[in-house]
Amino acid sequence: MAGLHASARILRRLLPALLLGACAPVVSHAPRVEPGPTFGLVAAARPCDSACAGSEPIPATSAVFRQGWVREDGSGPAASVGLSVPGVILFPLVELDFYVQAPAAPSAPVFGGGVLLAIDHQMPYVQAGRVPPGGSGWYTTQGLAFVTRTEGRGVAARYWSPALAYRLRGGELWWHVFVGGGIGTRYPDVETDPRRPLRFVMAGVVLERAGSWPPLFPERRPPSWPLP
Repeated sequence: MAGLHASARILRRLLPALLLGACAPVVSHAPRVEPGPTFGLVAAARPCDSACAGSEPIPATSAVFRQGWVREDGSGPAASVGLSVPGVILFPLVELDFYVQAPAAPSAPVFGGGVLLAIDHQMPYVQAGRVPPGGSGWYTTQGLAFVTRTEGRGVAARYWSPALAYRLRGGELWWHVFVGGGIGTRYPDVETDPRRPLRFVMAGVVLERAGSWPPLFPERRPPSWPLP
């Protein structure tokens, strides 16, 4: 029974944040663009109780679909576009991620920049690290997040969002383990409490797998008739 009561207390603390909190933007890829489609899952968490509900950003578990474009010889810039669908239906439905990578040799450090766009947040960001094509390596993401109120009452928070991550190649999968946070200002209530400092830490995991899109018009073979 003690364990049941403890779980109920944790749920009571988390539920207001899940129902009312704004989504904290999370960049779910490394600075080096991988060619073709990739599919991923993002899971992140941060300490939070009922005091931060409605006024502080909460990271959402989501599924990510991404398409990358890289030149065949690996030279020149690269680009990717991602679509993130949160797993909690009470968060705004989708997030778009537009990213451009600067030209980089396979063994050289790589840099790039992009922007996350959703109904309740926007975050321009830059990335840098040493991640070889398809391999493992360290990288950092530095973003400037603007979180808006889902009910349309102005800005909920503005903050600097740094993160440090390591991408590990395991068979056909890439595992990204990251630690990040936010330093800035939140606005719990425009009328009664216009400004409060915002400080939080979060951690999470991204699981990625390269794949291929299903054909739009599958090839249909004519029926075969047995020979007499």
